[in-house]
Amino acid sequence: MGKIFDALEKFTKETGSAKANKLKHSDYEVLMQFDASTGKINMADPEVLKDARGVKRLMTYRLINDDGTLTPAGKAKYQEMNRNSSK
Repeated sequence: MGKIFDALEKFTKETGSAKANKLKHSDYEVLMQFDASTGKINMADPEVLKDARGVKRLMTYRLINDDGTLTPAGKAKYQEMNRNSSK
């Protein structure tokens, strides 16, 4: 049974990052609300709350956790967006 769960977890991680390419522009705006000093996105911020669907998509694609912290895939996407915006 352990091998099945390991394979399922691996598949979920792989497909989660593949789905992250289907994000909308508003989802990226929510992701950019990440505050490095607190280490998470302030879920009570009006800028974040105005696009609740974007937050839900980011959670579905496993880029953010329920508490607003970024997953490893979310951190990678955030850093990639920062690099692209600084060009």
